Amino acid sequence: MTRATIAATTVLAAAALLLATAAFTGNLTKAKTKAYIRVDQFGYAPNAPKHAYLISTTPESGKAFAVQKAPGQTVVSGTIGHSIGRVNATYRYVYLLAFGKLAHRGTYKVTAAKATSPPFRIASAQSRYAKALANALSFYENERDGPNFIRSPLRTAPGHLNDRHARTYLPPKTNGNGNFKGSLNTLPQFIDAAGGWWDAGDYLKFVETTSYTVDLMLTGVSDFPTEMGSRAKRSNFTDEARFGLNWLLHMWDDHTRTMYFQVGIGAGNKHAISDHDIWRLPQADDHYGGHNPLYRYIRHRPVFRAGVPNSPVSPNLAGRDAAAFALCFKVFRAKDPALAAGASKPPSTCTRSPTPTRSDS
Repeated sequence: MTRATIAATTVLAAAALLLATAAFTGNLTKAKTKAYIRVDQFGYAPNAPKHAYLISTTPESGKAFAVQKAPGQTVVSGTIGHSIGRVNATYRYVYLLAFGKLAHRGTYKVTAAKATSPPFRIASAQSRYAKALANALSFYENERDGPNFIRSPLRTAPGHLNDRHARTYLPPKTNGNGNFKGSLNTLPQFIDAAGGWWDAGDYLKFVETTSYTVDLMLTGVSDFPTEMGSRAKRSNFTDEARFGLNWLLHMWDDHTRTMYFQVGIGAGNKHAISDHDIWRLPQADDHYGGHNPLYRYIRHRPVFRAGVPNSPVSPNLAGRDAAAFALCFKVFRAKDPALAAGASKPPSTCTRSPTPTRSDS
């Protein structure tokens, strides 16, 4: 088994917005069907590991399962082993069905316990992931914040241009619902926090999620150039990774060794409307509510500091960020030396901070 075949089932799928196999839980609230079989809906590479999951209301250990290319045409068979867990009180048995020896390309189904899986393909990684990766790239292009947006049917104007001169704040103390009292505590620094991608469910921007996304993009660009790099026809993530990296660099002040980890705030209070309180397009935020102070954190979004200068950084943030900058140097040192040079310092300064003592909530 090669490194590429193993990685192709992880990095590529994760980079495609973590569009993984169908969830175990599915629609299993009513036990009218006694068993289900879940497979990877992206399919499998010929030489990669292959597993399906049998989810059942009754014990099935010792019984047979089969992989069929057509009804009655069995190409692989095996015996169901021990249950590896449960889904809920009704579907109490989960079995791993392995058929890694099957390497012939084609369309197949798995049958067991009177259940049949959806059809799946065995084919090259490029053919299986091409559409999903193209969709993923389109998603991130449409999530772009700041002046360097990409015009599309979903995006007609840039959003959050006020982030170019954003005030920094201390993270607020919040209650169980995430709400804070009064106003946020300001810091004297202003930074350029424009750019980056807003989150999937709101317009907030996070170093934690952005750095992880950049990690995956750059790994794909580096290790899978045909699927995610310079040789990809529809899913070259190089420019999108560069876009995310530029924002991460803005969120790290190398001179003072200070990390900022979030732009915008989701939950507010009766004196401060927050991101989650209103529906609007991103380009509306810069002037939302005119001069009404109730919407001050919509128009001028707060940037939150992770800690005082030169203080310990959460290993979760430091590790993801350091990985993104290290991968940046690897990928761009020949293509974009200036970007690579700018990213060469933050990883060392993050990891050389005193032993981290805090963790993210």
